[in-house]
Amino acid sequence: MTAPPIDTRGWPPGLVEIAARIGAEAALKLAREYGGVRLYVPQTMRSGHPIARLIGMVAAQALCDWRPGEQLELPTLYAMRAKKTMIIKAEGSNRAIARSLGVSERYVRQVRNAGRTRTGEPDLFE
Repeated sequence: MTAPPIDTRGWPPGLVEIAARIGAEAALKLAREYGGVRLYVPQTMRSGHPIARLIGMVAAQALCDWRPGEQLELPTLYAMRAKKTMIIKAEGSNRAIARSLGVSERYVRQVRNAGRTRTGEPDLFE
């Protein structure tokens, strides 16, 4: 069974751009590991490079082809409560959302329930 695709809605624009080049899963791994700091992309990617070990050689090579020899300012997913926004905007079961975002099902329920009134409708004034 494969994991559902990662929903990039609510991600910072810079991370969405990276995801478009190397894939959402690889971009998410980079953000978790290097978010908020600069990351040097080498001119030539080697299989033993830390980026290649983290995201895989195919994605690492795509990153290298796109931005060789550059310093990337990797945004963090935690800026502007991005993960909560992604959960709120995501469609599907709590389980599927939890798996795609790397959080617990309980956390998805908490975030989704926090924005609802007793009638089950979103609170327009929050």
